[in-house]
Amino acid sequence: MDMEFSRDIETFKSRGFKGISWNALFFGGLTVLTASAVIGFCTYYLHLPVLVGVYICVPFAFPIVQLGFSKKNGYTKMEILQRKRMTSGYCKKKLHYSSTERKLERREDYEKAKSGRKTKNTAG
Repeated sequence: MDMEFSRDIETFKSRGFKGISWNALFFGGLTVLTASAVIGFCTYYLHLPVLVGVYICVPFAFPIVQLGFSKKNGYTKMEILQRKRMTSGYCKKKLHYSSTERKLERREDYEKAKSGRKTKNTAG
């Protein structure tokens, strides 16, 4: 039996548990916990039927699913939000512009002044 493995490390995908990525496992578990917490709250404290609790839990669980599983241009929503935060205004460095012409003029002025000075060593 021959098995072919790719030698390219960049094509290797990290697998978490039984072929599911760690990202999918985390957000899937978080979705289940959130949904069950909302259903439990609606059932035990508000005394609503379970079906109503399921309908109420959807708006709470759906954003978590969107953050973890939906992809746009190969990036999940969480990665897009992290990239936006990294490139937003408060993280950017301010642009600094300095002209080389001005530095050359100052250097020439300095050299003229230096060559025009007479140095005397006078000890008193």
